[in-house]
Amino acid sequence: MKFGIVSLAHMHAYSYASQILESGNQITGVWDEDEEQGNSFSKKYNTHYYSKLEDLLSSTEVEAVIITSPTSEHYQHIKLALEHNKHVLCEKPMCTNVAEGKKIVELVNSSAPKFMMSFPSRLDPGNILMKNLIYQGIIGDVLELKVRVAHSAAIDGWFEKNSWFINSTKSGGGGFFDLGVHGADLMRWLIGEIEKVHGLVVNLTKRYEVDDHGISIMKFSNGALGILEAGWTQSYGYNPIEVYGSLGFIFKSSSPELNLKAYSKKLNSWIVPDFPRERETVIQRFVDFVNGKKETLASVEDGYKATEIIQATYISSNFDSRTVNVPL
Repeated sequence: MKFGIVSLAHMHAYSYASQILESGNQITGVWDEDEEQGNSFSKKYNTHYYSKLEDLLSSTEVEAVIITSPTSEHYQHIKLALEHNKHVLCEKPMCTNVAEGKKIVELVNSSAPKFMMSFPSRLDPGNILMKNLIYQGIIGDVLELKVRVAHSAAIDGWFEKNSWFINSTKSGGGGFFDLGVHGADLMRWLIGEIEKVHGLVVNLTKRYEVDDHGISIMKFSNGALGILEAGWTQSYGYNPIEVYGSLGFIFKSSSPELNLKAYSKKLNSWIVPDFPRERETVIQRFVDFVNGKKETLASVEDGYKATEIIQATYISSNFDSRTVNVPL
């Protein structure tokens, strides 16, 4: 497949580029507002730099685009890409708020080209195994799910003062918004829909003028509880996932030495499964999806609902952690 990259604002543009080349696909163009950065990228990946987005999207050499622009620009860039009949892979978060998200959902569902959200946690072999164990009933009814998604961006000062990541108008929020959408999507994917949210979003380090950490307590429609911790204030840690059920529990960590393990009263045994370390990439799934070989990794509705859960957490935090019902 021939890819065009729309903006280099998000650092994941470079990892997508590597995935494209490693999977035998092509990068046939890149556009970015910064000409110097665009030219540097084009030389590194042996592709063409377009100084005008319209020219990239009009090119017959581009079949699909990856949207890695600031989140506030996603709607406009998705709209333009679909109007030019290009398939779209969108970096998370899909949108900065639900009002923007509703417009994207309507736009995508009324367009012919295919659209996919990038939520790579769904491709993690351990997460896939965890979901299978849950749905096989190995731990009985799920009572509680705890997820942590965090890194050290605020502690170590990853962002320059003019970075769009710390401009809430462009990004939608700070550390909790940035990483929380990963956790929110993973939790929906593992357990199901969320109907109530209590949240607290804070600025612990004061390094940036946006939040850097948050906690969301959720109630799923099946009655289970969820706890999501996310942000930029983790200097070191394992980003664990814990699932507690009526007949056991499952634990998974981002640390290879801790791996995944479960205990089932139903089986009266510990389960320490061996699972493949190699994983399908987002680009591989997107290409197969466009070609009709596999289902989408995550739909436009999934992108919308992840944003909705995070926005509900911010609303709750702004109003003394009171209950916020979902959908908003």
